[in-house]
Amino acid sequence: MRSFLDDIETVLQRYGFDLYQSDEATYDRKLHRISRVESTDDPALDLTVLERKRRGVRYGDRIIRPESVVIAQYKPPTDVPVSDPE
Repeated sequence: MRSFLDDIETVLQRYGFDLYQSDEATYDRKLHRISRVESTDDPALDLTVLERKRRGVRYGDRIIRPESVVIAQYKPPTDVPVSDPE
């Protein structure tokens, strides 16, 4: 199966297509398509790419299929202490 995928990649490259994997650490809507979102309680990790699922395809400067990624999304903790009404 790997040989077949390599052959497809070679044919695509021969016709000017480029299979890419972005080096961006944060989500970029021009380069990425979100396949899954995982919650995080760390605001510094908001919109960080956690996993790259599938390479993207571009033709020249045009993105044909964005890279598929898993990102983190900040969700503030919900366990805020409630004060006693007196």
